[in-house]
Amino acid sequence: MHATRQRQAVALADLRRASTMIDGRVTQAAYKRVMTAGTPARTIAELWPGGWREALREAGLATVNHTDARMLSQLARAVRDNGGRPLTARQINSRDDLPSASLYLLRFGSLHDAHSAAGVPAGDDHASTEQIVADGVELARLLGRFPTWQDWRCARAGGRPLASEWQVWRRFGGRQGAWRMFHYHLLEAASEREAQLPVSLG
Repeated sequence: MHATRQRQAVALADLRRASTMIDGRVTQAAYKRVMTAGTPARTIAELWPGGWREALREAGLATVNHTDARMLSQLARAVRDNGGRPLTARQINSRDDLPSASLYLLRFGSLHDAHSAAGVPAGDDHASTEQIVADGVELARLLGRFPTWQDWRCARAGGRPLASEWQVWRRFGGRQGAWRMFHYHLLEAASEREAQLPVSLG
């Protein structure tokens, strides 16, 4: 325990020294840029149960005012970094340029509502399951096969007014096998309409 406290004391000194060379928040990336010697950023994160954020708090460097506007702006920027896809709680907690996922939950009620407030996704989250399936049936007819994730993405990029591929994935389970479940719904919908799809699940 004594050895750990000694290592923490050295790490805190390194953090405070780094803060004098950084304009803004002491993120892990910024720390690595200015501290070519000293306690590695990864080691600092491992020395405290709460990781990098707890180390910053103990060093007196975590005094950011997390207003709603600031949190949403940070989330929107992180989503852009993530290719426009919503972030999971784990992804949010892994980034040192965002408040914790628990703070988003506390402030906005859910991560879904936080993303919506930040403008993510861009208006397509209201598409009904029926509309998604109808669009899927039509796309399957055009392709002559079940649409893959990439097919769906390309169709959207080509201007078809479709829900995002991520919304489709979430709507049909949000886990492994979700896209195949979507295909089952396409077959079921085509059968109910007495229409034939040129494909089968096999």
